[in-house]
Amino acid sequence: GQMYYYEGSVLDIEWSMAHGCGHANKNIQCTMVLQYMCEDSAPGLRDGSSTDRIPKTEAGASDPQYGMHEPLQWYRDCETRERNMELYTADQSFDGTHNRAINTRQNAKGVRSGFECPEERDYYPYWHPTPWRDIAVLTDDTGRCNDYQRKSQNVRDYGMCCDAAHLDTTGKCVQLNGTASGVWGPNNAADCNVYRQAGVWVEWGKWGTAAPTCKVSPYARDNQPADMSHPYGVRPAPEMPSPKYTWTVPSDVLDKLGAIEATCVLRVRYNLTSTDYDGYSTNRLFNGVDAKVANFPATDFIGFSRDNDASTDFSLRLSIDTARLGSTHEDRSHTFRIRRKPSSGSCAGAAIYNLNVKGR
Repeated sequence: GQMYYYEGSVLDIEWSMAHGCGHANKNIQCTMVLQYMCEDSAPGLRDGSSTDRIPKTEAGASDPQYGMHEPLQWYRDCETRERNMELYTADQSFDGTHNRAINTRQNAKGVRSGFECPEERDYYPYWHPTPWRDIAVLTDDTGRCNDYQRKSQNVRDYGMCCDAAHLDTTGKCVQLNGTASGVWGPNNAADCNVYRQAGVWVEWGKWGTAAPTCKVSPYARDNQPADMSHPYGVRPAPEMPSPKYTWTVPSDVLDKLGAIEATCVLRVRYNLTSTDYDGYSTNRLFNGVDAKVANFPATDFIGFSRDNDASTDFSLRLSIDTARLGSTHEDRSHTFRIRRKPSSGSCAGAAIYNLNVKGR
């Protein structure tokens, strides 16, 4: 069954991460992005009974045995659209068939996970309309908070190059496809206009809610897989509770739908950036042979090799995967329902706090 939470109630969201986080952790730069998505932007949102991947078909999208978060059309738009070619992809290999928004530095081959769009998952804020609402951004660099908040879809529209004929016929925007094999749909207004009558750039998506909370990320050490607080006074190590964020469950989706309840899902995105280079200023100019760090580099780092004799080759290989050196990880909840707060009885007008077990 589904958990449900009343609008306006208080819910603690708690997590752990493998590589640590927080300003005091000097190994990485870290940003946590908390978001939720509901049935108004993801019709058919549901959990499933099968652990198989949902088929990329209309039949799969309507089959209740498969869990479905993002809708099928969201993924189809993603696999039709050209990827952002300004992004840093290091020395990862791309070719003409791998230049879609499903192909990223982390996922160059475009391996599919449900109907998630890999480019949107890996980068925040995203530059096209998404079905996700922002809750909070927790970052080591609070100097970027103003940028995160003003670019949140909570407070602004984003654009997409719509197939003009489909838009005229149905009133719905689907991504305009390219004109030839290996030429993918435009991802910006200038390129969209090149297609003249075939494509039209449309901006929409603003949720009309407050900008996400943005504050310093909570500290977690490397390899802290669980809560390390000491409620019983036993202190074998410094106290380090699991990072958490306290969320006041919103009512905006209920207001939009005019409903007493709505099905939603929550995700936590964990973006970690290596301190080996400045991830914010590194772009396509450093791709390929100019990559800031090479993929699994091998050389004589220590300096033992003194001549060309193969017997004195002391080359060492560093375990550096440039697909993962600076990456985004994600976890999602099961679906849950947001309900209207009771208008009568003992809870009407009272503060409601959710006390949950972990794991849902």
